[in-house]
Amino acid sequence: MQANRLFGFELVPFHDTIQLARYDAEDQGFFRWHADTIPADMSRKISIVVPLCDSTEYEGGALEFNENGAIRCPPQRAGAPIMFPSWLLHRVTPVTRG
Repeated sequence: MQANRLFGFELVPFHDTIQLARYDAEDQGFFRWHADTIPADMSRKISIVVPLCDSTEYEGGALEFNENGAIRCPPQRAGAPIMFPSWLLHRVTPVTRG
């Protein structure tokens, strides 16, 4: 509810399931640039990423945002959620270790 207020969204019933993505060095896990929804179809409003490992346990695997060509990478800490509007372009860089 706090995230909905922060981003100015109206809270509505949830209908999406949780998507769990696992990235590891064995298969150089990554996710290309994408958005989780488009403004014309706001069925998803807020995306939440929760790193499950401390960043010292792996290399790569950075969550990056592309805001009008400006790339930013929020700090990632195990168990600390990163919330963002689902229409924001983002990716996960390839994991090279861990």
